[in-house]
Amino acid sequence: YTYTIEFPKGIRGDVNNDGEVNIADVNTIIAIILGRSVSDDVKRRADVTGDGEVNIADANATIAIILNK
Repeated sequence: YTYTIEFPKGIRGDVNNDGEVNIADVNTIIAIILGRSVSDDVKRRADVTGDGEVNIADANATIAIILNK
């Protein structure tokens, strides 16, 4: 089986789609992990690692993006 993961258009790590990758995006990922209900688009953007799940690895990846700017 072969599958393709399509990342949403925009900036990788920009979970809230405001044009920047910052702590607000990390906070959104953490809120999702803790159970906040969000749209499917936000969930797709929050899956920064592209593994099909929103978890601490996505928060860590977003922090790495912020620190590498």
